[in-house]
Amino acid sequence: MRSDYPCYFLEKKMKLRSSSIFLTVGMMSLTNLAIADTVESQKDAKGFIEDSHLEVISRTMYMSSNPRHGGYYSLGGTAKREKDTGQAENSGTSLIGLYSSGYTQGTVGFGVDAIAMQALSFDNGRGHSGDDNNNMFSSDGRSGRSQNYISKLAPSLKLRVSKTELKYGQMMVDTPVFATQGIDDKLLPQDATGFFLSSKEVDKLTVNAGYFTALREQEFSHNDSVTQDSDFSPNGETLRRAIFAGLEYQFTDNLSGQVYASRNKDFWRKYYTNLNYTYNINTDNSVNFDFNWYNTKSIGKGYADVIRSNGDNRRINSNLWSLAAAYTYKVHTFTLAYQRNSGRGGLGGYSYLYDVDGGGAIAVANSVQYSDFKSENQRSWQLGYNLDFSDYGVPGLNFGILYVKGTDAVNANQNNRHNGKAWERDIDISYTIQEGKAKDLSLALKYATYRSNFDGSNDYSVNGRHNAHGRNNVDEVRVILQYPWSIL
Repeated sequence: MRSDYPCYFLEKKMKLRSSSIFLTVGMMSLTNLAIADTVESQKDAKGFIEDSHLEVISRTMYMSSNPRHGGYYSLGGTAKREKDTGQAENSGTSLIGLYSSGYTQGTVGFGVDAIAMQALSFDNGRGHSGDDNNNMFSSDGRSGRSQNYISKLAPSLKLRVSKTELKYGQMMVDTPVFATQGIDDKLLPQDATGFFLSSKEVDKLTVNAGYFTALREQEFSHNDSVTQDSDFSPNGETLRRAIFAGLEYQFTDNLSGQVYASRNKDFWRKYYTNLNYTYNINTDNSVNFDFNWYNTKSIGKGYADVIRSNGDNRRINSNLWSLAAAYTYKVHTFTLAYQRNSGRGGLGGYSYLYDVDGGGAIAVANSVQYSDFKSENQRSWQLGYNLDFSDYGVPGLNFGILYVKGTDAVNANQNNRHNGKAWERDIDISYTIQEGKAKDLSLALKYATYRSNFDGSNDYSVNGRHNAHGRNNVDEVRVILQYPWSIL
């Protein structure tokens, strides 16, 4: 084990695309192996073998999702004999091996990346499986049992000229408009098949572009396992072709901005803008402002549109934006955020959809552990607090709590009146060992409570078979033990 530097493929910085906004030092997430931050100059290439990196992440997790107020999971029907016991419960362990070669020397450098993934279920008994949102292993819709294990490989080729890198193959991607889901919420990450280009030829400017044709879900071994619910198909529609491009510019040490555009064939086109500014009051006090905005419109066949009773499509044409302010005093961070949706929504009453853009393609303040608060016309406010215990003699211990309240959402249960209400409370505690033989071993507890008077009254389908009823009231617990180590 090499403990003198953090794992090459891991990062500790907070991203709003994460399933939690809490800055949990040590509960590190997989980065994209093609992420722009890792692009260096080809003139510094050390060689294919000489600059290779190999790391392994061991991850053990327990996850429980408990529907409240009459909610339950079923095996395709609502009859009593078809009901589950009411609680979706999974546990398992995984190994994720990440290899990244160096680049061959010369004007054009060549290399390879590969991600090997294996997960084993501890309990696949009938009556414990839920749906795709709260199940770490895919379920048999007839028996109700989860699969025993998952095994998959994601290889990719890469080349580099100067400070521009191009990759092709199966990979993780991290942009605001197309992003594979990491391992914050499950045992394994998503991966996507296609091309990814990242260039840093101009100082302080990063240019990213991608073309992807397939997505692989976290709990599946086959491509095209990510589907967007659709009125056009009983089993949903899969990614056909997604193309995107974006610019990220660091104006000053404290001010940065991003602009992105994307098109997902027969689903939607999106525009995205971000501005992030930090004002340092003094060495102990700072305020960070983060603004995010999405504009989404249906294109082509509009597979995420709603088919009205007269046969016409209700096309998506929406704006989703958020503004967050975070005040930090030494080890204390207080967050206040506001998020607003406007315009017409699509399936499920959501004004912003992203399943076939990858499970991480949402970068707004109130996308938290369970809900994104992105229903049509919904407004939401957040209060959050985070504490790093390093100043209190316990480095590596972190605590976070937040509360989000949503109002004014379109309520399909009451003739689409704007009276949909929801709230979520998240509690996050984690500890990472700082030194010794077990350095970087981490344990985290994440607890979410979600309540709503809408959003979830309809059936939620997994491959057209496995349904969840009453998911508008849920208590969710995740316990995660994680250990990364470097081999090369």
